[in-house]
Formats: sequence, C-alpha cells, structure tokens
Amino acid sequence: FPVLARILAKLKLLYTKLGKDALTAAMLTDAYGWVLFTLLIPYSNIGGKPLLSVINCLGTHPIVGAFVFGLILPHGKFAVMVMEMSDDFVSGILCPVFFAGFGFRLNMPFLLKQDSAGLMMLIAVLLCIPKVLSSLIVTFFFGMPARDGLAIGLLLNTKGVMAIILLNVAWDKKILDPYCFMVMMLAIILMTVIVSPLISAIYQPKFRFMQSQLKTMQKLRFDMELRVVACVHNTKHANSMIHVLEATNATRVSPIHVSVAHLVELTRHGTAILVSQMDHSDSTVGTET
Repeated sequence: FPVLARILAKLKLLYTKLGKDALTAAMLTDAYGWVLFTLLIPYSNIGGKPLLSVINCLGTHPIVGAFVFGLILPHGKFAVMVMEMSDDFVSGILCPVFFAGFGFRLNMPFLLKQDSAGLMMLIAVLLCIPKVLSSLIVTFFFGMPARDGLAIGLLLNTKGVMAIILLNVAWDKKILDPYCFMVMMLAIILMTVIVSPLISAIYQPKFRFMQSQLKTMQKLRFDMELRVVACVHNTKHANSMIHVLEATNATRVSPIHVSVAHLVELTRHGTAILVSQMDHSDSTVGTET
C-alpha cells in the first residue's frame, strides 16, 4: 500500500478515480494478507527459538504486534504526532538496516549459475496475469474502460514491505530454500520496477491532463458563475491574491465563486502524502462572491 501510494503520487494519479480504486483494492488485499499472515505463522515451524515477546508467546510474528499497535491508536492529532516523530527514525535508520539485511541474503552469482533461473523468473512474472485478468473482468462488469482495468491490475502487482517481510519470515522458518527465496525476491523487485513505466505509457500526460474545450472562459456565458481556486502558501500571498480577484470586476449578474486553498509543503515521507494535515488549525478555507 505505501509503495502504491508513492507510485500514484509520482504519476499524479493519487486523487483520481483510478488512484482511489487502486488504493481501495490494495487496502483490501493487504488486510487479507495480514489476516493470513497472523493465522498461518503459528502453524509454521518455530525452530525451538526462545520466546522474545508477548506476540511470540501468542505464536505469531513480532511484526503483527507493531501492526496491532497502529490499529489501536486513536485517529487524530496524537496519531499524526506519533507518525511524524517516528517517521525519521524508521525511514532513516530501521528501514535501511532491514533492506540491507535483505540484500545480504541475495546471492546473484549463485542464482545466475542455475539452469532454471530464467524459467523460474518467467513463471513468477506470469503469476501477475491473474490480477490483471480479474481486474479487467470486474471493470467490464461495472462498465468501466478496459484501460482502467488494465492499469488497476498492474498497480495491484506492486509489492511493498509486506511481501518482503513474508519472504524473510519464510526464510527464517525454513519454509523456503535459498534458491526459491532469491527467485521470488527478484520477481518482486522486477514487478515493482516495471509498473511505473507501464502506467505512464497507458496514461499518457497529454490524455491525462487534456483540457475540455467546453469549460474555458471563452465558452462561458456572461451570466454564469465563474469559479476560481485561489491557492496561497502563507499570509503574504493573501493581499496579492485579493488584488487579482478584485481585477475580475465581479457583479451580481456575472458573479465569481472563490475557493481558497492553503498550500502545505509535503515532505518526502509517505505519511505526509496520506495523512491529512489536522494540526494546521490556523489555516482557513472559505468562499466569497
């Protein structure tokens, strides 16, 4: 889900209908994966290791404890504050250490020496086809364009931290041998890398941002309301924006409707993209005619 949100934000599709549908489907599949992960791990081989936490006492993986902790946090300013305080530490220290350990387990020379490495990669890539076909069937059933179904199917094939955690747990539990582990990890990396170029090819910018010729000011009737979005970054821009709006010379016959948007600069973290800025109580959004 976080990887998909970053891809959609990079492609400027996060707040489109396609982006919302893809995020909803990704949330459902991730929730289903967490449920299976929680239920199936206790039945795997523990390997005789000592119990390290309460979650281990319950028979599941410690990562589930962190997930449950996030679920029980009340939605509001406190949750946003916790994420903002922990985001730098998690993204700057814990995640690089985790991915470095994952990289140490990949042995590319050993994988390339195997005769069936190419066949295994082909099979792993072909496993992406069922998601694409199922998305096309669902979009056809609901009367959506086939291009949307193809894009949603490709976006759902993006793999994030959850897939890497599952494979690392399978490695630790001796469920996968090193060869299968490396093939599956390379398949995950390959599928995630090729999704963004494919979506860019399907949703080309000239079609994505095409302007409707019937919604320009030249086609607007004189007695119709002109809607304007005034974007300000801080209070210094307010006076200049007011002067620009006054220059439109709005009247009762030809009014204008102004929506003021307070722009907030986003950081590089995923929480800044997905979490609403609830702590900016001094920002104002209003309209004037």
